[in-house]
Amino acid sequence: MNLVMGQYKKNNTIIHRLDSRLKLYFLVLYIVLVLFFNNIAPMILSIMVGCGVIYLSKINILSMLKSIHGFLLVIIFFTVVSAVTFSSISPLLLGIRLIMIMAVSTVFSMTTKPYHMLDALRQGLHLSEELSMTIAIAFGFLPGLSNEVDRIRTAAASRGVDMSEAGFFVKIRDFIPLAGPLFRISIAKAGKLSDAMDIRNYDADTEKTRVYELVFKKRDRLAAILVAVYVALVIILQILI
Repeated sequence: MNLVMGQYKKNNTIIHRLDSRLKLYFLVLYIVLVLFFNNIAPMILSIMVGCGVIYLSKINILSMLKSIHGFLLVIIFFTVVSAVTFSSISPLLLGIRLIMIMAVSTVFSMTTKPYHMLDALRQGLHLSEELSMTIAIAFGFLPGLSNEVDRIRTAAASRGVDMSEAGFFVKIRDFIPLAGPLFRISIAKAGKLSDAMDIRNYDADTEKTRVYELVFKKRDRLAAILVAVYVALVIILQILI
């Protein structure tokens, strides 16, 4: 599946150096603006901003496309639901929106260290320690589950199940039996992680100290101004056009 979402890629780009709280705020705002502002002008602006963020992060486009391909079934599902229910949202535009959200979310996960992501959830969104840890671990689980899917498919192919040449709906049908082993593997990994945290006496209720404190720097303030300008432009275009 080649899923890259959840994998941190070390680099020295401006996106990597930004405060993780600011990146999280931008991601939340981007999702809201892309999903709920349906005029064509704000959509074009959001697509341009998203492409700009991807370019500045210097993430390999091919690997990102492969990662988005892993969520293709989800994107197609919501697009089909939009078309069948005669929603006011164009199915094509909805598909583009979901692709951009997946792409920007991938940038966030690949440019933010896991412990910085945890601090951003705690300090930025003021989530509880338990919920923040759960979300951060879930992001980290995605690449591992992707590798497990590939292993299960390879094992199935060795037993005569060939999904490479099948049609899309046939692939969905053949994937259903693989869901059981994947679910069991996920539960086993979660159990091992829980045991490891218990051995280390991890307690979500105790006060935590941090090796690295998140501090807004000059570049973060400048980036925050740019985010505010983007939000203002989207709102203005939505109202005027």
